[in-house]
Order: sequence, then C-alpha cells, then structure tokens
Amino acid sequence: MNCKICNFKKNKTIASIKSIPVSNFFFKTKLKKKNINLDFFICKKCALIQNSFSSNSKSILGNLKNSRQKEPEEHLDDVVNKVLKLKRLKKNSKIISLTYKDHSLLSRFRKKGFKKTEVFDFKDKFNNQKFEYLDNLIYKKNYKVSKKFQNSNLVISRHFLEHNYSLKNFFYLVNDLSKNSEESYILLEVPDTLKSLKNNDFACLWEQHKVYFTKNSLENCMNKFGYKKIFLDIKNYPYENCIVFFGKKERNIKKKINLNQILYEKKLSKIFFMDLFKFKKKIYKFFNSIKNKKIALYGTGHQGIFFVNFFNIKRFINFSFDDDKNLHNKFLPGTKIKILKPSKNFK
Repeated sequence: MNCKICNFKKNKTIASIKSIPVSNFFFKTKLKKKNINLDFFICKKCALIQNSFSSNSKSILGNLKNSRQKEPEEHLDDVVNKVLKLKRLKKNSKIISLTYKDHSLLSRFRKKGFKKTEVFDFKDKFNNQKFEYLDNLIYKKNYKVSKKFQNSNLVISRHFLEHNYSLKNFFYLVNDLSKNSEESYILLEVPDTLKSLKNNDFACLWEQHKVYFTKNSLENCMNKFGYKKIFLDIKNYPYENCIVFFGKKERNIKKKINLNQILYEKKLSKIFFMDLFKFKKKIYKFFNSIKNKKIALYGTGHQGIFFVNFFNIKRFINFSFDDDKNLHNKFLPGTKIKILKPSKNFK
C-alpha cells in the first residue's frame, strides 16, 4: 500500500475492521444492511494513518437527501483576521472555495470587502450529488475547471482534504484553480487526530476519512505538494481540535522532517490500534455488567454508530434519540435500535 503523501510502498495493514455498518444509511426497517470493511495502515516513513478503502465504491453515499455535516466555526473570525493582518491578499484578490463547508468562511471574507469570491461547486458533473461523492469526481478527474476559475489567489477548503483517497489529485485541482495567478495561497482546515490518539478516542475512525492528520503530518503533506507554511494553528475544542493551515504556493521548499515527532506518532498510532481491540473486550464487559439498566444513546452521528457497532454493545442499548428530525423513527445503522425525538418525557 502506497502512502498518499510520501508514496512509500512497503506499508502493511495494522488493523482490519470487518463488516462495519456505513453511518450514512438510515432505514425504517431493521432488515436492511449496508456494511463495509475498513483496513488501516500507518506509513512507515511519515507516520500518516490511512484508510486503504477504495474511493471507487459508491457504498458510502448514504440514503439521506438533506443531511449535511456540521463543523465547528467559533474560531473562523480569528482565522480571517490573522490572514488579513499578514497583508498577503488585496481587496481585488480572487477567493475560491470548494464545498458547502466553506460558505461561512467565504462570507466572512466578503464582509471584509473581498468581492471576488466564488464557489467551485463542480456544476458540470455534480448534479445534486452528495458531498461524499466529490472525492470520486476528484479521484477520476471527472470535472472541468473553466477559465474564469483559473486565476484564483486563495483556495479555501475546510474539512474536505481528509475525505480524499487521492491527495495528489486534490492538489491537482487546487493548482488548476490558481495556475494563472502570480501569487496563490491556500487556507485549509482538517481535524486533529493527535488528540484522539492520545485519548484513545476510537470513534474518530470513520469510513469517510481516508487520512488522519496531525499537525506534523499536515505540514509534511503541504510541503510535499508545494505549499510553504505561513502559519499553522491548532484550534481547541472539547471533542476534536481543528488544524488550520495557511500557506503559499512555492516552487522550491526546504523540507524540514521532524524525525523525532514521526517516531513518536508511529509509536502512538500503533498503541492506539492495539488498544482498539483490547478495549473492545473491556467495554463489552462493562456494558454487560449494567445490562439490567435502561440505556439510551443520545446523538446518532458516525461516532455513536461506530461505538455501538464495533464494541458490539447494541444488545444493551434500549433506544436512541437525536435532534435531527430526518432520523426520527428510523433505525440506527446495523442495529434494531430506533431513533426517537428527544423529549422531556424520557425519565
């Protein structure tokens, strides 16, 4: 398996998760199943955790028409202000974003006086397809960049890079969007996996994420694909931190490899996956010890779905509830657990 950053070839699977339910499929019947296998490996050279699941499969698209993934936004004002203080952009700079996750950030630039802002929404091929399908379009280069998009000064992408099976093709698109610009910048945001690794937060594993970045591996990635760091910040949140990278496209970049950090992250990642299966027994044992209690799952996002199914505790869960009305009276993927509307009547 080749690393998606450094292309190192002698990598081996470190963990295989068989027949895990896809978190995007919610049915009104208990019988329907949509399962996949997940294989993870850690690059021996750069320590990046990767999912070798092929992006050619459409099995993760899901069956919900109106579902949208929500990302934290409390830090976005600070990010925009920091970019503007650097005075790298001018009021007539062209800013392009890639997905709906970038809309709120793009609107902040508009409010600061940047009028040349547009969304590259794959109109020629997208045709109301889901966000999860964009990786397939990029992987196959099944889109067209018109001339009006080929002179962007800044490309924005929040919480999308980690969804791409081919990082090379993702940056091929970014470079195509800015190939006629004298100066081009990128503003990226991805989840920070280091916190999850340290805390044994196994529910961070998800079929939609093909790569799992840390601050160090993201900087290595950006150097590899020709972007020099201007700033790289960690934005702290109670559950999952965000890594924000702002950089400039350069022809020649001095690559700084932090070998000590790579060794540390390789060791930490191996322990994480070893503990994944150790804790499976412990967590099952705990729930079995309280099986006579009434237990509910609140929040039926991919973390909860993975937690219930991988640790095999669905038999102990009486019901679940979620604020999303699109999920009410449907079953939690892979289980017979019905999703209900939150109510004060639940004691």
